[in-house]
Amino acid sequence: MVKTERQARLCSDLSAAADKSQWLEALREVMRAFGYAYVTLLRLPGGQNAYALPTVVESSLPIWVVNAMTRDGALGDCPVIKRGASSMMPQYWSLQDPDIACGPLVDAADSLSSMGITSGLMVPVHGMYGNRHLMNFAGDRDLLPQAALNELGMIVLHALEVYDRLCRTNSKGPSPLTKRELDVVRWTAQGKTSVEIAELLSISEHTVNAYMNNAIRKLDCVNRTQLVAKTIRLGLID
Repeated sequence: MVKTERQARLCSDLSAAADKSQWLEALREVMRAFGYAYVTLLRLPGGQNAYALPTVVESSLPIWVVNAMTRDGALGDCPVIKRGASSMMPQYWSLQDPDIACGPLVDAADSLSSMGITSGLMVPVHGMYGNRHLMNFAGDRDLLPQAALNELGMIVLHALEVYDRLCRTNSKGPSPLTKRELDVVRWTAQGKTSVEIAELLSISEHTVNAYMNNAIRKLDCVNRTQLVAKTIRLGLID
């Protein structure tokens, strides 16, 4: 496939990112170049964590919209994410899909709609170490021409390769969390409750919650969902 001038420029900007904030800004340029308004990187649970929920690891959406998307396990019920998780092909979606505007997805759909979002594109992509991700582009535009879709798919592959590199680079320092705190966060990322984690680690539920609260405080998070996303983003857990 011949690389376009636009693809070369956008990939070069992504490669030049020295940290994740610069990477996200470069990804915003990709988003804008293809006519979308917001972009989100989600990480899918691994094969052994089939009951865990997808995690938002990076997003240009406001935090209150991300919170609405992740509240009450909404991402786990999202039909678009389920389609993306079971396919290697890009998936277009629309808020007019009746499956999206129901159950725990109502608040998420309403929040996206309030931002002027009507539709989007979900691109499945695998990381260098087998981690599965979805790159979601959201906005209000028609379907991309096939050539542009192919071009965007190649850019997304490059973007995740750069992101993996940044994760490895940023994870070389000592962890701010203790081993027990990391254990609790790892099990939380796999969808376990405090009661279940207590049984798995042979400690009390109170102790589990104490470890969790310590981790939330240390990483300046507001809830467990944000904590899991941040520990993944910092490379503290796989």
